[in-house]
Amino acid sequence: MEKSFFVKEYNHAATFWDRTKNFLCAKESQNNLLVSNLLVLAKNGGGRSSSVRYFVLERNGRIEVAALLSFDKKLLVSEGDFQTNSCDGIGKFWKLIGEKNISRLIGPKQTVQYLLGCALEVVNYQPTLDQRVLRLNQLSDFVPSQGIMRRARSSDLTIVIQWAKDFARECQLDENPNEVEEMIRYYVENRFLYVWDVGKPIAMAGIGGSTIKGARINMVYTHPDYRGRNFAGSLVYLLSKKVLQSPREYCVLFTDSRNPVSNHLYEKLGYYYVCDFVEYRSCLKI
Repeated sequence: MEKSFFVKEYNHAATFWDRTKNFLCAKESQNNLLVSNLLVLAKNGGGRSSSVRYFVLERNGRIEVAALLSFDKKLLVSEGDFQTNSCDGIGKFWKLIGEKNISRLIGPKQTVQYLLGCALEVVNYQPTLDQRVLRLNQLSDFVPSQGIMRRARSSDLTIVIQWAKDFARECQLDENPNEVEEMIRYYVENRFLYVWDVGKPIAMAGIGGSTIKGARINMVYTHPDYRGRNFAGSLVYLLSKKVLQSPREYCVLFTDSRNPVSNHLYEKLGYYYVCDFVEYRSCLKI
């Protein structure tokens, strides 16, 4: 059959989700970030002033990649399912989106690199984040460290906001400090953030990124004075257990590829590698 590419832009999250949900959920773990964001947008009506854009690249009616362009010009892409000679279609994809309108390109590594390899214009992108997506279906045996897990309270806000900013800096995440604080306040108010308490909070982690069958453990951070004693591991273990005891079937974690200590700990808990996940930043001023 002759290849016939079609790129469509959707104006509403709900209609985009209806078209892409089977495609995205076939690899739900790889697409956790896109699916979880999309479900929130579909529920809330689409994003800030409907400034979020949604795209699908199809060949002969079959989806090859889906993407969301946020209000701040971050292009979040799905795991691609490209056939041979897809660059013609990707060229149409780039033409509709406009490569110079993108501040960051985020998604599974193979897909991101393939999209960049088929770019129409010479736009200089620099890799800024290199992560691994891990998945957990069943917990391994683990003995938690001394202390207890509890939900973060409003009285913890000062310390957990500072930890979140420290986390972003240590992971070299170029995040707006005001947006980091806003996110932490949202997590605390909605009871998504937890701390490990030994008479005072010394570590934190959250549950977010809910999809159809899974949820994401995120914001795993331990105060520097208490690292190396499995406090964060204990928190991740109990949070993962909490997720698996809910209707969710699995957990995912995004980890720093350069941190073998944390990756080994998660593997001891039962997490296994799914894919590499990257962020590339445009050198153009958007």
